Amino acid sequence: MVYSDYKCTRRYWESNMKAETKEKILYAAVELFAANGYKNTTTLDIAYRSGVDETTIYKHFKNKKSLFQEAFVVMTPDRSLVPTRGLTQGKDLKKDLTLFIRNYMILHINHMPAYRISMLLDEVYDKRIYAFSFRRIEGMIEQFELYLTELNRKGMIQTADYKAITEMLFSLFLTKATEFIITAPRNAKYNKKAVDAFADRYATYIAELLRVEQ
Repeated sequence: MVYSDYKCTRRYWESNMKAETKEKILYAAVELFAANGYKNTTTLDIAYRSGVDETTIYKHFKNKKSLFQEAFVVMTPDRSLVPTRGLTQGKDLKKDLTLFIRNYMILHINHMPAYRISMLLDEVYDKRIYAFSFRRIEGMIEQFELYLTELNRKGMIQTADYKAITEMLFSLFLTKATEFIITAPRNAKYNKKAVDAFADRYATYIAELLRVEQ
């Protein structure tokens, strides 16, 4: 190996090591912030949980607040994570609606630590975090609204206020997901029957509401 190859290999290795260390710190921070709150979590606690020295944390993050901010951003789900496989593109509206609602709920429940952290935003007020959080939610609402709009364009569903329908639906399932997050033991798995029943109930209602009369 020539020296230049050695330098490239070393840089690649060091870069990967830094990325892995930062990821360990972020995941440890998420767990501790979610469990203990912002004020009751110290950088020393995070260092111990992630298996690094406290000084290492400050090589990656300016302070505890910046670590909190990045942990929140990294762990908050976005619409690109919502599975869409199995959609019939409106041929079976109830099936599509059930799939959408179920997948959105599971996505949020599976990101419980992020939502436990989101409940700490009053402790760590930062308008940029609030703005980011709302943009993520708005992105998911927009995805579902665009889906309904496209079905209407194809003549598959009635014209309606799709934004209002979507916002109402999201409000309901976020409430349900939050209820699970607050009451469920840590690391608990979601209740599949309860999620399926919720998805089926509201998919049936919306499908009937938007069904085109034959």
